[in-house]
Amino acid sequence: MKNAFLTYRPISLDDAEMLLRWRTAPSIGQYMLTEVDQDTDRQRSWIEATNARSDMVHRIIRIKDEDVGYCSIKITEPEARIGTVGIYIGETQTPTSLSAFNFIHILNHAFYAMGLHKIVNQILGINDRLLPAQKFNGYRHVGTLEQQVLKHGRWLDMHIFEQTALHWSGFRLKFKDWRDLDGTLWPPAPTESGPET
Repeated sequence: MKNAFLTYRPISLDDAEMLLRWRTAPSIGQYMLTEVDQDTDRQRSWIEATNARSDMVHRIIRIKDEDVGYCSIKITEPEARIGTVGIYIGETQTPTSLSAFNFIHILNHAFYAMGLHKIVNQILGINDRLLPAQKFNGYRHVGTLEQQVLKHGRWLDMHIFEQTALHWSGFRLKFKDWRDLDGTLWPPAPTESGPET
């Protein structure tokens, strides 16, 4: 199985301390739009509430059976079937060569398991790790909102990226990995021949 070392598991209340450690680390927090308090009880409440939501899916990313990061898919416009994806690798020693392909399973889940029409992501201009990866992941750069976010007294640009289900259906063929976050296979239909032009 392609990229078999990458798996995902549901999030439980027992993950609160680990997620809080990841989320508040400077290597992660500097790229986030919101701040999170060092409050484990509040983190447990957030996990419980998020697990109960029907408009959001989230998982722990695992590499070779070790917890390394977090991913989520949230529906932002239900009628238009538009969502957004969130990903971070909390264990900083994780090799990029192993973690780089989690987007395949996340997008398969978004477009096939959840039936979304489009993913729209917003990425801060200082995120020099994630911005270059967007083209590799199949996203189109829509534009830049200059000085859109005020963070720690500094105005930051916001980059907008999008990807449609139609584009992903062709773009994903080169990776030959049909799994979603739950391990369900979504092989290409006969009409999925390549990216739209």
